[in-house]
Amino acid sequence: MSQTIPMRFSYTLTGRGWGKAVISDDGNSVEIGASYLTDVLAVLLDAVLSLLDGSTTASCSWETEPGEWRWLFTRQNGDVDVRILGFDDFYKHRPDSEGQLKFETHDSLDSLADAISSGCAAVLEEYGESGFKELWIEHDFPKEKLRLIQSRLGT
Repeated sequence: MSQTIPMRFSYTLTGRGWGKAVISDDGNSVEIGASYLTDVLAVLLDAVLSLLDGSTTASCSWETEPGEWRWLFTRQNGDVDVRILGFDDFYKHRPDSEGQLKFETHDSLDSLADAISSGCAAVLEEYGESGFKELWIEHDFPKEKLRLIQSRLGT
């Protein structure tokens, strides 16, 4: 799982209550959808904050109606392993072992946090808080969580 190019993350709102993320590194890429049923950027930023605060593991889940994308993070010192699993049905609450591995990478924690925060900052810049809320419907943009990560990274 070694890599030479850091992880990249982008997120786009594709319609009212729908979005998609693209996650990639030097040899892997996956596009995953999301539904507003989950506050996807907030839960992702929460997982990254947890790692930055010293947790050795973190996870978050994105609903896709009816599927699920489950992000699993394992930190070892200053590095983190990232795995994204796909599930056909969110409502069955299946164990990780039953998910299909869709993306896997290894990166430094700072690089991961920078990729996620940069991708989220681009969303805020593109849509603004009111435009984000209008399209994402149920959730406000997680501005404070983004600010916390940026402050920890010194950006």
